[in-house]
Amino acid sequence: MKTYIIKNGTKIISNDSEFILKRGVIHKSELVINKEDSSNDFVNAFQKLIEKKTITISKEYSIYDDFKTLTKFGFLTFAKKELKKPLVIVEDELVEKVTSYFGQHSKVISASEFLTSKEIDMLNEDKNILKLSIIIEQKKSILKDFEHVYLLTRMLNLSLLRGFNKLMKLTETVNTIAFFDNENVFITCIEHGETGCYECLEQQLMSHFEGFADSYIEQRDMDVSSSELLFALSIVKKEFDNINIYGQSSLLGNNIHFNMNNYEYSFNTNRIQSCCSNCATFNNTLFEEQNIRSVNVLKELMASD
Repeated sequence: MKTYIIKNGTKIISNDSEFILKRGVIHKSELVINKEDSSNDFVNAFQKLIEKKTITISKEYSIYDDFKTLTKFGFLTFAKKELKKPLVIVEDELVEKVTSYFGQHSKVISASEFLTSKEIDMLNEDKNILKLSIIIEQKKSILKDFEHVYLLTRMLNLSLLRGFNKLMKLTETVNTIAFFDNENVFITCIEHGETGCYECLEQQLMSHFEGFADSYIEQRDMDVSSSELLFALSIVKKEFDNINIYGQSSLLGNNIHFNMNNYEYSFNTNRIQSCCSNCATFNNTLFEEQNIRSVNVLKELMASD
């Protein structure tokens, strides 16, 4: 069951033969729906939407997919009250600003509330399996109530980024990470086993520098500028909408990098790195499967000789 409403900025013209939907000025979107070619159920339901500004449709109805398609085209949207809220995890000092920006559309909590320093250490050390399993079950019970999980932090917080990354893998949670480094903003959506993870992205970034990221962590007092934060929040807010409409993030498997100093940006694939400690298990599995296939082929060739 979904409740649809007409999206702000959508103009609908209804005449005897057509529904005409329009959005935009120069970058126009326009859709013409022929009433004669449409079912009576759809015409009646759409007319009701025009009059009441809202309509609730069950998934069992034949016209459900039609309204879903109109939503994907950007003419309609969902009633927010029916959607699961996203969980946004941020540095403690950013909680107030982020909460103010998103209002009631998300649940914002501090990183220290979601993951204690002790839990982060255990995740990164990956030694105590019993304690890790307890942490995983605790976090799973929290995460199940949310549509999607986001982390916003500075790159200075390497232990948090790595610990969160490990937790998302262990809980099998699709997540989006945004991190800041001296007027540079990075945002990526991760599905472990299908896309590169945070560690993969860190390795890609460090391939342009000497040494490891840990060697560069000297300053501890770098603030997140308003421009960095607002840029990241605007992308995250759009991701809320995209996930609700399309069922998946537009950033899945990709990475946005934006330099606030000169407005340079890049949009690249976050590829799985063969030396990533988190993704290595997936690569090893694929390698073993490939080896087995190769051995079987070799056996067949030897048998034919």
